[in-house]
Amino acid sequence: MAAETWDRLPADTREAIDAAIRRGVMSGLLAMRACDPPIRLPHAADLLAFRLSAGVTSDPTA
Repeated sequence: MAAETWDRLPADTREAIDAAIRRGVMSGLLAMRACDPPIRLPHAADLLAFRLSAGVTSDPTA
């Protein structure tokens, strides 16, 4: 379901979420909450896990 949600988001929203995740997990969750319509827990946690598994990380050494 997270992949479907991700695919339905506009490109600029996806970019904003990924950029926020690179600043930290909490920033990523807050960016999802700021979407229109907002992505709230627990769905946001699923989407976050999906993006982290895709290689988006806040680790500067990755």
